[in-house]
Parts: sequence; structure tokens; C-alpha cells
Amino acid sequence: YYVGVYGWCTPDSYVNDWEADGPCSYAKNTVYNVTVDIYPLDSAQCTDQHLIYKSSPSLTKVKSGDVITGVVPVNQYIYYTIDVPDPCETLNIWIGDSDHPDYTVPELAVGKWPNTRPTMDNLEWTSYNWAYQNLTISAWDADFDGGYVCGPNKNSICSYTIGVVGYSSNSSFKSVKFTMKVSLTPQHKIFGVPQLHQTIAPNGMNQYAFCVRSKSDVVAELMSWNTLQASQCPNSYSSLEMVVSKFNPVATSSDLVWRLGHGDTQSNAVYLLNNDADTRLGSCNFVELSL
Repeated sequence: YYVGVYGWCTPDSYVNDWEADGPCSYAKNTVYNVTVDIYPLDSAQCTDQHLIYKSSPSLTKVKSGDVITGVVPVNQYIYYTIDVPDPCETLNIWIGDSDHPDYTVPELAVGKWPNTRPTMDNLEWTSYNWAYQNLTISAWDADFDGGYVCGPNKNSICSYTIGVVGYSSNSSFKSVKFTMKVSLTPQHKIFGVPQLHQTIAPNGMNQYAFCVRSKSDVVAELMSWNTLQASQCPNSYSSLEMVVSKFNPVATSSDLVWRLGHGDTQSNAVYLLNNDADTRLGSCNFVELSL
């Protein structure tokens, strides 16, 4: 999810009513705090029976930290799978040729269910470096899921297929030796950590991100105040707007988001409840907008 706060204001030269127009000279002094709290549900509420789909016999299962060496025939594929049980982890795949990097290279074709045999024609992710490839699939990638939300019923563990294909620029080479390392790295962007004493430019936008690892109720809270004394600007105001998005790191109130508008004087929080069909595990963005 992505949450943003946008700093809206009226340029001073265009201000007609200093009490109603919100001049930028006042708005730029607004200071605010953003807090995202995640409240895990009781285990009694998490009764899903996760389905574990067995890999095809021709697929080799690997895990984070594994280093694999092998040989792949030129223009053919061999496949591996890796499970991603945590929706807040980034996947990195490094692969290189151990023998003839000037003439042969292993290439990656990564797919997700139902594409269990990705090729260079139908892959979801790859890296196009020559001689070695270093592919990172971010936890913040909207197409990359973790946890038990995959498969035909959206309740099996998320598993990704890594295809290794051999390529050679010299017909005398019939196969490609390779070394591959796979790793999963947790993401910790403001995971439950308040962002205190933040400032925002007039009509500006600040972006943050957080990740939800398990079924939870999430509260994104915005508290703001202005550092100017009331006597300095007795007839003016500033305000902030906050939106929360599942996929868009630069979302605005015009997008499909959860929104806390500048008119919401009775509330300073956005609630993402587990029983909301639009709430999902994984990465979130919040964007703060200066008003």
C-alpha cells in the first residue's frame, strides 16, 4: 500500500482571501506526523486451510540462499521453483556462466502461476544483461505476491518458476554451464514505525510505503500542526490530505484509493480492515498531500 500527503496551497500572489485561500507562505510551515499501526487478528479468526500444490516432477524446488550449478543445452530450458511464503519479501536471482562468457550465456525467464513453464516469449520477469544476470523482483511490485494468496483458489502458497535457457553466439558450443543463487530479503519500510516531524513543500507530495505480512486491521493516522504562531497568520490556514493505495506509489485523490480529505475534520485516520474485500496482504503506499 502506498500512502501520500499532498501539500496544496495558493501562491501568495494569487491570494484574494487570506483566511480562505491557504497561501503557500503559510502552508510551507506545516509539520505533521504519520503513523501506520497494524493490528494482527486473533489466531481464532485465521481458519483458512492453505492448499499446497505439488510441483511438477520435472521442476526442482529451491529455497532462499541456495547456490545451484548446472548445465543447460543451448536453446533449451530447465526449470526451478521457489516458494515465497512472506508477502513482504523481495526475490533476487543471480546467474552467470562459469566457462565461456564471451560466447555463451544463461538467461532467465521467471513466471508465476498459471505460467509454470515461462519462456522468453511469455515470461513475467527477466534481466537482459550479457554474461550474467542479476534480477530483483521487489516486494513492492504489484504483480509479485507472497504468502498464501495464489493458485486457482487464491489460497495456496505463492510459488514462482525460474526458467534457465542456454544461449550461444558460437555454434560450436552445445550447452551452457551456469551458477545461480536465489535469495529472499525482507522489506522493512516504516513497518509500524511512526514518521515524526515530517515537512512538506507547498502543493507538494511525500510518499511512504509499508507492508502487511498477515491478516490484520491497519490504521494509517495523520496528525498535523503548523509551526507558525496564530498571531503571525491570524486569518489563514493550511491543511493536508492523505491517500492510501495498494499499487500506485504516486496516487492522488482522483485514483482508486482510501482517502482522508482536508474536509474530514472529525477524523485523522484511514482504516484498512481485514474484512474489506479491497484490503490485501503485501505492499501498501501512502501519499501525503499538502492542502
